Amino acid sequence: MLHRTNKSNRAGIKENLTVPETRDLIKGIKAKYLTSEQSESKEVKVIIQKISSGLSEITLANASREQLQSLQGILEQKLNEISKLIG
Repeated sequence: MLHRTNKSNRAGIKENLTVPETRDLIKGIKAKYLTSEQSESKEVKVIIQKISSGLSEITLANASREQLQSLQGILEQKLNEISKLIG
């Protein structure tokens, strides 16, 4: 990716583009090579890390019964959504 960006910078200089025009050129190239799946997977990775580290047994033990029931309902709903997507 760095190689393409450097190539874009050289193209911007060669074509006498302004800085904003060069930035737009780089954004276009990045958009072409970076798919939304990659950024979505980053979001899921962050959520997984937060759930793994944030839902310790101690944290859950300190929650009220209502909070635990609410969390359980949300997690069950999300697990159903995941199951549908997985097939």
